[in-house]
Amino acid sequence: MFVPYKSLDIDLEFQLERISLKLKSKSIYFKNQYCSTLTNESNLDKKTQKQDSKNKKKVRFADSLGYEQVHIKLITKNLADLDLKEKIERFNFKQLQSDYKKLTFEPLFVQPGLQPNFMSQLNERKVILETVEINNYELNGYIRVINISFHKRVFVRYTTNNWESYTDLDCSYVPSSSNGLTDLFHLLVLLDQETLIKNFSNNIEFAICYEVRNSENLKETLQNSYWDNNCEKNYQFRCTLS
Repeated sequence: MFVPYKSLDIDLEFQLERISLKLKSKSIYFKNQYCSTLTNESNLDKKTQKQDSKNKKKVRFADSLGYEQVHIKLITKNLADLDLKEKIERFNFKQLQSDYKKLTFEPLFVQPGLQPNFMSQLNERKVILETVEINNYELNGYIRVINISFHKRVFVRYTTNNWESYTDLDCSYVPSSSNGLTDLFHLLVLLDQETLIKNFSNNIEFAICYEVRNSENLKETLQNSYWDNNCEKNYQFRCTLS
């Protein structure tokens, strides 16, 4: 059958137009798919960034929150780590603290400075306790000595365990106390409360020594020493728990 030339052209144009429409539709499809893929990837990146930001650790200093920057914790021995003797001592001391409120001290002597023969006793002994008291676990008093030499040392020797051990403690010169004949010294002993409570059945005892020297060298120039021990009875305070 013979088809006219003009008819063939029309048919060819129609076919080409169909092909063109198909290509355009496919192009739009692929473009939409590509944009959709990009959008999904962008959303995924945003989610990942948010997740990463949540997982990141933040550092804040204690002082910005109102707390102290340094915390000190004192670690002491546990009761289980102590030996039997320490356990007994700790228990007894705590028991004593709970059973008794305080320790009182009673002098077993008359204050020498109140005696009418004070100056005659001073001239005889060269050193004598004038006054003394215990207040707030402080042994506090004054000592008068004859001014034999410019270089001198005055110290108190005391015990809280019936002379199983003792301590020597220097007394200090009271400024402007010299009258040419005598000098005044101050004694101050800080007593340990725990030790006194453990040994409260023992009296506090002390005596005073006055050393006269030729110079300031305390080891090589001792000229003479004098003691005031309350006529060999020592000065004593009775300790009582109340």
